[in-house]
Amino acid sequence: YYDKDAVAHITFYRIQASLVSGKQVYSKIVSISNADLKQYIVYPNPADDQVQLMLSEPLAVETSISMLDLSGKIVKSTTAGIGSQFIRFDVRNLDPGVYIISGLSQTFKVIIQH
Repeated sequence: YYDKDAVAHITFYRIQASLVSGKQVYSKIVSISNADLKQYIVYPNPADDQVQLMLSEPLAVETSISMLDLSGKIVKSTTAGIGSQFIRFDVRNLDPGVYIISGLSQTFKVIIQH
């Protein structure tokens, strides 16, 4: 299970199970450290002329980052160098619509409107 709403630091979980008899039982509570959870901010969203991706910490390795349309076609691509914390895409020449930024540990939906 991937908890897309997890926040930094520590998150607590327990499982609720429904038995055939209809009885509800619960697991013990466990904690998960999210200290390694990377945080990214994509702005502005919706965007008109450029989209910026801000990373919570500098990249440790050179990373290829792509912007794709909803059919999966790469419409923009860049390589962010070691130490980068800001990635920019010029989107003035893209048609209005929904695009996906990928290449990091998460993907992001971006809306382009002119």
